[in-house]
Amino acid sequence: MTKWINEQMAPSNSVGMRFTTVYGPDSRSDMMYRMLEDKTATYVTNHKRDWIHVKDVCRAILYLAPSDICGPVSVGSGQSVYVKDLAKKMGMGHLPVKELTPGERQDNVADISLLSSTGWRPTINVLDTVNDNT
Repeated sequence: MTKWINEQMAPSNSVGMRFTTVYGPDSRSDMMYRMLEDKTATYVTNHKRDWIHVKDVCRAILYLAPSDICGPVSVGSGQSVYVKDLAKKMGMGHLPVKELTPGERQDNVADISLLSSTGWRPTINVLDTVNDNT
């Protein structure tokens, strides 16, 4: 609700970026990608997440800044991956699946059509990065 209110209060000529599940080097230790990477996760979920690498986020900002786009813009890969599938690829497939997670969306895939109209495309796929990190 706070994010929506901020969008309503923003100047009409501004752009607000809605990031999906950002990951990358030196991620916060309480974020799922990092917990899987560090082998500290204790469970996974049946959720799908639109994982977006921080480098692609930075590129999205560079594409949006000079554009004429105003208002909220979703920044994600446009594809969703099950958390449990990412865990399996990272060697953590043995973790129990937590079924009840109130308040969590089942799938947070972003509609990146507005962002893509700038010529931007995601370049890093989360499942491809795992090969480099395991």
